[in-house]
Amino acid sequence: MGPRHLPELLEQRARASGDAVALRSKKSGRWSAESWREWHDASRALSVALIAAGLEKGDRVLLLSSTREEWCLIDFGILGAGAVTVPVYPAATAEQIGVILDNSGARRAFVETAAQLAELGRAGAALGTLEDVVVIDPSAPLDPIPREGAPPIPVRRWLEALREAGAAAAATEAGAELDRRRASLCPDDLATIVYTSGTTGVPRGAMLTHGALLAEVEALLEAIPVGPEDEQLLFLPLAHILARVVMFACVAGGARTAFADGMHRVIESFREVRPTFFASVPRLFEKVFSVATENAGAEGAVKERLWRWAVGIGLSTSRVLQRGDSPSGLLAARQRYADKIALSKVRDRFGGRLRFAVSGGAPLSKELAEWFHAMGILVLEGYGLTEMCGCTHVNRREHYRFGSVGTPLSGVQTRIERDGEILLRGPGLMRGFFGQPEASAEVIDAEGWLHTGDVGRVDGDGFLTIVDRKKDLLVTAGGSNVAPQNLERLLNRSPWLSQAVVIGDRERYLVALVTLDMATVKPWAVDHRRGTDPGGLSRDPELRALIQLDIDDVNRRLSRFEQIRRFTILPRELSVAEGELTETLKPRRDRIRERYASVIREMYDVSAVNHPKP
Repeated sequence: MGPRHLPELLEQRARASGDAVALRSKKSGRWSAESWREWHDASRALSVALIAAGLEKGDRVLLLSSTREEWCLIDFGILGAGAVTVPVYPAATAEQIGVILDNSGARRAFVETAAQLAELGRAGAALGTLEDVVVIDPSAPLDPIPREGAPPIPVRRWLEALREAGAAAAATEAGAELDRRRASLCPDDLATIVYTSGTTGVPRGAMLTHGALLAEVEALLEAIPVGPEDEQLLFLPLAHILARVVMFACVAGGARTAFADGMHRVIESFREVRPTFFASVPRLFEKVFSVATENAGAEGAVKERLWRWAVGIGLSTSRVLQRGDSPSGLLAARQRYADKIALSKVRDRFGGRLRFAVSGGAPLSKELAEWFHAMGILVLEGYGLTEMCGCTHVNRREHYRFGSVGTPLSGVQTRIERDGEILLRGPGLMRGFFGQPEASAEVIDAEGWLHTGDVGRVDGDGFLTIVDRKKDLLVTAGGSNVAPQNLERLLNRSPWLSQAVVIGDRERYLVALVTLDMATVKPWAVDHRRGTDPGGLSRDPELRALIQLDIDDVNRRLSRFEQIRRFTILPRELSVAEGELTETLKPRRDRIRERYASVIREMYDVSAVNHPKP
């Protein structure tokens, strides 16, 4: 019998797998393991402690932390108490935290660091519902959080909370209440409120039930099975629904999870963990491609020619595999040699055991997916929204089409409107936005269809291709429709660039704001006796000419109305902290256009200067 709710999912896995490794983390320079039974017992003890402290069924609990083992333990502890987890991105500002607190009415909060504790303390009037805060970092201060017109909020350490959980677990009354709550939990009960601001910047809390998330997990495992022989390397923020659903799928399938030792050491973590799969946003794949291409060029003309030959053989092999055939004869022999001398080195960066990778959160270019396939790495692109529990379409290991986001998961219905908008319906649909019935009615119609705001098309085999966000489509002064995301993906293939935002709505031609990829640009600057400050390099005429060559190459593949006529190199990368990107690194176009309005206007002036004003 399948689980009725998420805590039962972990309980069933603990019974089935017991002392097998569930979680791995690097602590004090060494990898340590947690078994399924230890995870389950610790989360259950925390559930009892929360109940003993007065947490009621349906109460909301804020969880503000980076991706780490404690995140998962706390999440299941909250869920086990019949409460609702409200995840918050670790880089959230006081303003963002305040909006989420005010809307959710959270009574308790778990935070990771002293900096996050400080941001929480600056949330002002929104702190009114909070009664208790637990901080994970043992060095964080424990000063109570003051608030106007109410007693200060006590702050406790995580280790203290664990000791209390251990003591509470032995309390008969609290334990009995836990059993009653677990028995009363049903698929329709609310499990989590996941806030998604999208590219508008206005947070809205999608209400996801236990049943919706369990249906999502079952369908995801049917599409991409994982089991006890598998291990994922997890580095995406667990506040994002993709990482969370993958985690739940690992619990259901019995796959281990290793937590990356910080984003700055992800490649090192790949080598040490040697995962069989991982999920990521496209930026990681773009970085690996740029570094591999740049390294090949830096090893001399002979090795660069050999690398290009090997990549060409890999791409030829990929095209054969995409047709459902196997390479044979001369191609097979060349593939073995190309793999030995070059292609396998890219796989080695990921530990050498990788069976597949999953890409989501933003579009992945077809060319990049094919390049990785040429390296022997199958990247399965998927698509979904928080409002549908994270994934509705995905490519399968035996049934994929690069450039598409795959076919629907079991139970998901897809409809394309006349204007190209994608409509979705299925068991993973959210209950609505918490406390915002009008916003819910704007996106879910009377027939239960979710209006995604994305534009796409479905081919005869059921593969969905995303064209762009409906509201992001550009209409030039000549009346041509342009999808900027496609152009941005092409521009980002340049090894010199890390980001690109295409502008041109109601204008006579398209322009782009771009930022430098310093991993590539810095070595070039040192070799050419330039400074390494991004602001200065953004004005370097020789570097600009190199970027222009790549843009010219992109333009040759486009219709005239799609071509980038001018570009500006910004002196720094666009960032989440500045409000220019969402937490999933999508551009907030309105804010970018507003912030760089003068720079954009210069590009439409015949006497335009091609760099920002200081």
